[in-house]
Amino acid sequence: MENYSPAYNFNGVVSAANAPSADAHLVRMTDVSGLSYISSIDASSSGFISVDAEGAISINSLLISDVEVDTTQTSLANFISNEAVAAAALKTGDILVLTNATGGSETWIISGTNGSLSGNYTKIDSNMTAAEIVAKLSGGTGINIAVDGTISFNGDTDDVAEGSTNLYWTQARFNSALTAKSTSDLSEGTNLYYTSARFDTAFGGKTTANLSEHATALYYTNARARGSVSATASGAGSDISYNNSTGVFSVTTYKTADFNTDFSAQYTTNLSEGTNLYYTEARADARVDAGFTAKDTDSLSEGSVNLYYSDVRARAAISGNSGVTVSSGVASLDVSYIRTEFSTQSLVANTAKTLTHNLGEKFVHVSVYDSNGNKIEVDIKCTSTSECTVTSYESLSNVEIICSL
Repeated sequence: MENYSPAYNFNGVVSAANAPSADAHLVRMTDVSGLSYISSIDASSSGFISVDAEGAISINSLLISDVEVDTTQTSLANFISNEAVAAAALKTGDILVLTNATGGSETWIISGTNGSLSGNYTKIDSNMTAAEIVAKLSGGTGINIAVDGTISFNGDTDDVAEGSTNLYWTQARFNSALTAKSTSDLSEGTNLYYTSARFDTAFGGKTTANLSEHATALYYTNARARGSVSATASGAGSDISYNNSTGVFSVTTYKTADFNTDFSAQYTTNLSEGTNLYYTEARADARVDAGFTAKDTDSLSEGSVNLYYSDVRARAAISGNSGVTVSSGVASLDVSYIRTEFSTQSLVANTAKTLTHNLGEKFVHVSVYDSNGNKIEVDIKCTSTSECTVTSYESLSNVEIICSL
């Protein structure tokens, strides 16, 4: 697929999985001959040189924590062999001065991890004496350097960086540790913890006299018991009565006059159904349904409002609109309402060509094809509901441009 868009702006990252195979291909940084590219750090320098993912080089601070001045050994090899403990104690950036070396004083800096191997030393050309070297050294916060080169520390924790094991106290660390604890980790003092046995012992010495009455769980009294009872007549008038002050019930005998009075106030709701059935809508609907069982719409004349269906009526209710026509129930679409083609177009390099599509929408789909029918990419801009512009990086001829909804 060809792409003639004048420019593409990528806000993300464009990656290539493989090296280029042709001159016109885009390349990766590692594929360009002569381009500065660092793949790794030599093991002898890894202690004080590092490279990040973008290729930036950084050199670690070479803090001199020790200067070893040897007055007896005549060479570096002799020092490593005969003073093995002192040699192994030297770390990256430390200084070794051999004042009795054959040919004159020698000064070495530890460039590897420690001083146990000769390959971890780099010679510093200098004829300085031990005293001159010491004179060049200066202490820092909490660090003192004596006249003989002895380095000592008299600072406090403010001068010492925190390690990974023995951490300094902070309020945040205390709070974090306390959050992980429970009463299981705390010994019982004068404030005793709760146990079921302690509660049972304390509760066994209590009575209702020690327990306050709640608004919903009241204690018993005769007045409350009598007040909670009432008499309600059920179909027999008011022949029963109750005195909630004394708790006494009274019953009045029932007479024929009482029955007549009660019966005159009743309705069919109070009378069970016998052989004479009551009216219900279900019974009425069932009777109507029985009359229509043998009928259909042919038995029912058409009214003036609720008309029966016919193909003619259905087709007459459907009509076309912009680009759509309906004839005898068949709908047809005029493609020109949704698609405009521009044949054999010529594009001038980096010059916007205006196309009038008249599709009635600003945002339309625009496709561009070369003379062989291959889709090509150019810069498209939707400018109005009737026009758009097409811009190519190179001049092109006999291209086909299609605008569609």
